[in-house]
Amino acid sequence: MERRSDIDWLRTAAMLTIFFFHCARFFDSGDWHLKNANQSFGFTIFTGFLSQWLMPLFFLLSGFGSWYALEVRSAGKYLWDRVKRLLVPYYSVGFFLLIPPQYYWEQLTHHRFSGSFLEFIPHHFHFPREPQPMGIHFGFSPHFLSYWSGHLWFLHYLFLISFITLPIMVYLKTSPGGRLIERLAGFCSQKGGIFLPAIPIAVVQMSLRAEFPHYLSWADFFYWMAFFLIGYIFAADDRFNQAIERNGRMSLTMGISFSMLLGFLLFELGYFGSWEKQPRYDPGYLAYQALRSLTTWCWITFWLFCGSKCFNFPQKTVGVKKILGW
Repeated sequence: MERRSDIDWLRTAAMLTIFFFHCARFFDSGDWHLKNANQSFGFTIFTGFLSQWLMPLFFLLSGFGSWYALEVRSAGKYLWDRVKRLLVPYYSVGFFLLIPPQYYWEQLTHHRFSGSFLEFIPHHFHFPREPQPMGIHFGFSPHFLSYWSGHLWFLHYLFLISFITLPIMVYLKTSPGGRLIERLAGFCSQKGGIFLPAIPIAVVQMSLRAEFPHYLSWADFFYWMAFFLIGYIFAADDRFNQAIERNGRMSLTMGISFSMLLGFLLFELGYFGSWEKQPRYDPGYLAYQALRSLTTWCWITFWLFCGSKCFNFPQKTVGVKKILGW
């Protein structure tokens, strides 16, 4: 089994990008754990642009990795590896050492708690009868055991998605599953076919986002699950990568155009309040979610194109001309 160096490099680039994303969140206009007294419209545009595709890219790359993991592991060993790599760090060092101080500073700076960190600990590690801002409780959400998880929520979501989709992943390794992947690769190999995966992504957003509008809700869960499965399928057949390479510059052109259109609709025409803050099932909102999904997929395919062109083989230098093929 040949290792995909482009996927490794894209994962590294995504980790570096999310570091700058989190640093920029101090200065944008959205609510966050800690905020600078002065906010910047430029940082707001920067974080808004990254939020369109960064987490979907993480889950898609995780899907790629799961294909290769199941090439050398049984389903049981794969799941046990997920437990060791994701749940053990999350419910040990993460739960007891990393999360409490982060949550304390958020509650303190948002004026939801006053007191020392030692006084805060009993409020954090308790089980209220009714859901409260602080504490641990069971609920109908992807968390199930719900509490403030900071930036470690990704570990929990990735484990659940890996666990729930495992029967699908195992099926896709069989002969009938392989034939299904071959048909999908054939569709995506046709002219413009690489943009077809935007359809299931849009269906998830259009059907669930209005019902579950909050961050880390069921809408996000199934949205990221779609990217995970797409990444898993794309790793199985090189025709997907060939289609991405043929449509890389088209993806960039469409991504820029649709991003500018979204910005115009949200900020110039004033639809931000009605579409982002008041989600509902009406034609305008559903069209907005479809446009967002297509925009996200265009940027995803462009970054995969960049990885394939620049990082699939060892190179000493990487330039913009090499990326764009000019």
